[in-house]
Amino acid sequence: MGNSSSTIAVSKNFDPSQMPQVFSDSGETLKPQDSVIFNVGVRELGGFGDNAVVSLTLQCEGWKDQVGQTTSVGMLEHKHVPCVQAMLLKGFTFALHRDSLQSATLTLRVIDGNKIACERAIPVRTIKYSGQKFFNEQIVFGALQGPDKHTRKICSVKLSFELISIGDGKIYLNSRSLGKFFDLELARPAGMQSHPLQMAMAQ
Repeated sequence: MGNSSSTIAVSKNFDPSQMPQVFSDSGETLKPQDSVIFNVGVRELGGFGDNAVVSLTLQCEGWKDQVGQTTSVGMLEHKHVPCVQAMLLKGFTFALHRDSLQSATLTLRVIDGNKIACERAIPVRTIKYSGQKFFNEQIVFGALQGPDKHTRKICSVKLSFELISIGDGKIYLNSRSLGKFFDLELARPAGMQSHPLQMAMAQ
């Protein structure tokens, strides 16, 4: 799973501030040595409006939900010229207990025009891990609803994943501080999002 640009650390010595705070329904805190930790970001967003909001929610039975949300998706640009194509603008760090891997679900929502345009619940166990620490997966939706549903192109979201730990007690640290992502943010417990659209969708 590792590559030449990564080093390996023992997870019990891993700084817990580098992973989201994850709590069980009974109040237990998830420990790094028991965790599967991964970064996920949106590489491409097609078929939606320019101001679409992307929301990612990790759900695990017995544990509180985690949420990441951004309107900043796509390639990093400088003066309207795409820069390094391998670098994503925004990513989120999620963590789950290794025993929850088979039942965990990552729900992808695209909010377009104040409405949920598309939603897909992705079982974490089905994410197409390629054997590399960093990999992509394309999520394709049907046409949007509404009068122009037959003329708008098929909607799709290309997600990029970066594995930090597979729950084996080891943490893979990239030699570059932010790895493949220009900006990384820890996923937050559900209900702590401040974006008004997310608050509206949760009601």
